[in-house]
Amino acid sequence: IETTVKFIQEYKTHECLWDFTLAVYKDKNRRDAAYVKLAESMGLPDFGVAEVENNIKTLRSTYNQEKKKVADPCRRNTLHYCLVPTQHKYWSFCPLCGVLH
Repeated sequence: IETTVKFIQEYKTHECLWDFTLAVYKDKNRRDAAYVKLAESMGLPDFGVAEVENNIKTLRSTYNQEKKKVADPCRRNTLHYCLVPTQHKYWSFCPLCGVLH
């Protein structure tokens, strides 16, 4: 969990990777440089740009799935299908609320 929190904190510092309202969001060179810096800042062996991109994709996907569960916990209107997200998982993403769409 500590590694994930660190990754999220580092990801937030590179706005060109997530803030599509900025002009630098469309700058591929700037984004590529941010991926490299993010990978280096993690200080993990064999953690490169591909792992950064995969982690971002996974975090965004998980965040959106959990957000959807909270918004509509009983999609099929039966108790059997009521989905309640794991609070720990959902709330650990709070730092992502403004970052992941």
